[in-house]
Amino acid sequence: MSDLTRGSIGRHLIGMAGFIAAGLLFQSAYFIIDLYFVSQLGKEAVAGVAASGNFFYLGLAGAQLAGVGALSLISQAIGRKDTAYANLVFNQVLALSLMFSAASLVLGYAFAGVASAGLGASSGTAAFGRAYLFGYLPSLAGMFPGTVMMSGLRALGIAKPTMIVQTGSVLANVVLAPVLIAGWGTGHPLGAFGAGLASSVASLGSLAVLAAVWPRLQTQLQVRRAELAPRSAVWLSLMRVGLPAAGEFFLMFVTTLTIYWALRRYGRWPRPATVSGRG
Repeated sequence: MSDLTRGSIGRHLIGMAGFIAAGLLFQSAYFIIDLYFVSQLGKEAVAGVAASGNFFYLGLAGAQLAGVGALSLISQAIGRKDTAYANLVFNQVLALSLMFSAASLVLGYAFAGVASAGLGASSGTAAFGRAYLFGYLPSLAGMFPGTVMMSGLRALGIAKPTMIVQTGSVLANVVLAPVLIAGWGTGHPLGAFGAGLASSVASLGSLAVLAAVWPRLQTQLQVRRAELAPRSAVWLSLMRVGLPAAGEFFLMFVTTLTIYWALRRYGRWPRPATVSGRG
């Protein structure tokens, strides 16, 4: 564990910011890799997956709310040597993240079809989008507790292991994507559903690895059942710190969702004749 209260402040800021930026890049890499291999299925598949992939930003908003709140409050508690409060915050944010996970699965599977139909320009596009979401939702659910655990480690000054786990997760997704999407080596292509499933398997695998090595990486943050019950004071503190970061990604979700909704009609109507501009 690194003592962030000693040494150059600038070096600590650059080091931690670099790992956080890399984490966001790795999370986005899942979607980019999926789109690359889905492009082989045709334009409707790309359109459906791209439109449904916008829900990634909604999940990222919730993950940032929990992750940024955890990082800030736990690091502050560690800095003032208040390990008890740091552990309380960790358990509170973990409980919140598990609620987000359950809500994303229940609401996602309940409304994935409606959402895909509303964004798709055709029934084929909507079908690809729905299939992708059905495979991708477990990855979205696993994002919340995974982000909290990584934020807890960063608050303790432990950043390198999270980088290794995330890198391994992206590499696993690269390997699984062509196998599950196109059926390489299996002869059983799963199409758009396979794209989402590849992300889910890679993401949940990284979460399992992180949970397995958690006790070896640190001893200060432990799961305690008594501290998982919601406490309003801690949740309010989390909201004050995490909502600004979450708001940025929520606005990205609303913006991209609005654009796809507005553009969907151009996939249904004939394109208008180009006006040359000559009299």
